[in-house]
Amino acid sequence: MKFKIFIIIIVISSCLIYAQTEAPPRIGLVLSGGGAKGLAHIGVLKVLEEYGIQPEFITGTSMGSIIGALYSLGYSAEELEDLLLNQNWDTLLFDIIPRNSISLEEKESDGRYALTFPIQGLGVSLPKGLVAGQNVSQLITRLTVSAHQTTDFRKLPIPFLCIATNIETGQPVVLDSGFLPEAIRASMSIPSMLTPVLYEDKLLVDGGLVRNFPVSDCRKMGANFIIGVDVGTGLQSRDDLNSLVSIMQQAISFQSAYSTEKEHRLCNILIMPDVEDYTITDFQKADSLITLGEKAARKVIDQLIELKKELPETTSTSAKITQKKISRIFIKQIKIEGLHNVSKNLVMGKLKIKENSWTDINEIDDAITQIYGSRYFERVIYKLQPLTQGNLLTIMVAEKSTSIFRFGIHYDSDMKAAMLLNTTFRNFIFQGSKITFDARLGENKGFRWSEFIHTGWKPGIGIGWDAYYDQFTLNLCDDQGEKIALFNVENTGTVMDIKTIFSNNFALGVSADIGNMKITSDFSPAIWGVNDEMSKWLRVSSFFLSDSRNKAAYPSDGSRIFMEVKSYFSDVDDTIFDKDFTRFTFDTETIIPMTNKVSMSMRGYAGFTDASEVPYEERFYLGGFTEKNNGIPLTGFHFGEIPAEEAYIAYFKLQYQPIHDNFIVLRYDAARIIQNFNGVPARNFNVQGWSATAGFLSPIGPIEFTLMGNDQNPDKLGTFISIGYNF
Repeated sequence: MKFKIFIIIIVISSCLIYAQTEAPPRIGLVLSGGGAKGLAHIGVLKVLEEYGIQPEFITGTSMGSIIGALYSLGYSAEELEDLLLNQNWDTLLFDIIPRNSISLEEKESDGRYALTFPIQGLGVSLPKGLVAGQNVSQLITRLTVSAHQTTDFRKLPIPFLCIATNIETGQPVVLDSGFLPEAIRASMSIPSMLTPVLYEDKLLVDGGLVRNFPVSDCRKMGANFIIGVDVGTGLQSRDDLNSLVSIMQQAISFQSAYSTEKEHRLCNILIMPDVEDYTITDFQKADSLITLGEKAARKVIDQLIELKKELPETTSTSAKITQKKISRIFIKQIKIEGLHNVSKNLVMGKLKIKENSWTDINEIDDAITQIYGSRYFERVIYKLQPLTQGNLLTIMVAEKSTSIFRFGIHYDSDMKAAMLLNTTFRNFIFQGSKITFDARLGENKGFRWSEFIHTGWKPGIGIGWDAYYDQFTLNLCDDQGEKIALFNVENTGTVMDIKTIFSNNFALGVSADIGNMKITSDFSPAIWGVNDEMSKWLRVSSFFLSDSRNKAAYPSDGSRIFMEVKSYFSDVDDTIFDKDFTRFTFDTETIIPMTNKVSMSMRGYAGFTDASEVPYEERFYLGGFTEKNNGIPLTGFHFGEIPAEEAYIAYFKLQYQPIHDNFIVLRYDAARIIQNFNGVPARNFNVQGWSATAGFLSPIGPIEFTLMGNDQNPDKLGTFISIGYNF
């Protein structure tokens, strides 16, 4: 009896083995994580397409999840190559958004602070990641728009899944359902670089921590023949651990290294591109990495040819899957998820897409960037789902910490060293409100408390209130550049303003400023009769501002227009100065890109009053590179070197960017000066200044060295050094 049972088992096993060997291969493609090194996957895909081999299942981790998901939707290897070679990786990976997408009220602080930290409780904490991954999420969301309604990834054109890590438990999480863009984003959330993703009530990070090469998962899907592409380099030796990137890469590889060895043994064809000389951040070398993937795939050509012979004719010659392209869509309904403190009106005002209207994907993508540019959100993504008549557009937001601490430093030859500390509270009193407190520490001190409220009224009306204290020094020089007077100015006051913000680039408003001014002089010509003076002012102004410059530092395109009419009413009892007068300012700049490395800018400035003589503190002080405290930039001179009651200036600048973050700037300024001071003969005269600047855009801001001169002292060259953002 036992012998018969043994014979039956042998026969059945033989039949199963025979059936298995005769069954056509069901190909599974497995793509590992590896950051930039994962771009080599595209080279492998190019070779598979060349030999007509199409997978029936795809699994991936991290970078492998991005490429695998897009391939499962029907993107060809060539399309993926074009897409990734044409990416601006700095913009994508560091969440750099176009300056035109930043709210106008935020542009004043754009490029002012070197570091930003969230405030938790009574202390300052570190962020969850260097960047929130907004641009990466937005790109993935746009590229996968045809699959937004597919919640089961096994029902994609090619069944797909990816792997993430539950950062709370350290366990792998198989992502085969839900919202595809967020699943991909979770799978690639490299700890400390990208913030974790809350996905279906799990806090997820990069799957490479626990299972970087998910071959077993692909077999569980139904694949019986695995083509695996592993761009991981394993654990590195002590000599190779010589950089921050290599240390980080090693730290996240420990747990998955053993897992990867086991997964290798489950592959039928294992392709390992030689990417050891590259790091996970070498995205700028995409073309070389793709070539290495193609080269590695050609090493197993014989195996691929044998595999192709085993495929049914209908499979090996089947037409390529084509992803569904969506352009124009009808938005039936709009829903916003994730709002707790921010007003819905603020989001809808930035969205500018109406229900029951046609739009396209680019318009939606631009609108998402505008919402993110408001600075009220850590991440903003969208989802499109079909309705009976049209589509449901769901905007999903993750609000930022309501409180942040920011820090900036600056030094220049004129204003000396300064430190700027900032605390910002959002939605502290009202929805859509922002309260900031700035403390400028150094030789020229200042403090400012500001509150701005987005009212939600059309067209984008906001109300602001400021309280401030400014202390600064003015050094006046004669025609030979010798110092002849020094004024110490203290300015205290409060401002109320109302702005109508038509877009991120245009604003129109009115303001009222009530303040006290105190002036003392360490020394000045006796004929000026300057002693300690105190005055009270009411300033009422109307203004127009347009700012479309593409960058805060070293802009290479765009324009800026500022026009202001400001009326002064004072209690000053002085027979010399006008008590009441009006000041007019017009300032416009146009920047024209000549090539991708060269730009030219032209700027015109006009400032004048209707007064017979203007008080010292309200004159125009020309010189230097600083635009504050009535300082008007004029290259070739130092800050405030030339006082004027009227000033008309033409600026010409040529900017060249020879290599990344390095700049050479040539500048020429010409000014018409009108002076009419008490005890000094009135005069009109022209001045010219020129300069050459070498600059580097560092993490703390521009670092610049300038050599300059002017026609008043043509034989004398001056220097100017500036470090950090201006504030």
